[in-house]
Amino acid sequence: MGDIIIGRALAYMEANYMEKISISDLETAAGVSRFALSRAFRRHVGVSPICWLWTYRVQIAAGLLGKEPLWSCSAIAYQCGFESPAHFSRKFRMYFGRPPGMYRLACHS
Repeated sequence: MGDIIIGRALAYMEANYMEKISISDLETAAGVSRFALSRAFRRHVGVSPICWLWTYRVQIAAGLLGKEPLWSCSAIAYQCGFESPAHFSRKFRMYFGRPPGMYRLACHS
């Protein structure tokens, strides 16, 4: 049952990562309560659904920083579902240890 719950939630997040996604949206997509969704994620994935979503968004953004040199960091932030460029920069730095602009420079040097 946990695999089905997680699969539905992951499919929803992967298809809609660029949109604002709430835990209520994930509950509906997975067809379970917030508690059951969080429990399944922590047990099988090791993190909360929202934590997984931020990680996914940062990974997509990192790919775009490497592939789209003409896109601004702000455009990539919004494209990947971040609320603001500052929010994007904070999350990106948490995962990669440097801001998006420095990451981009390393990709293109």
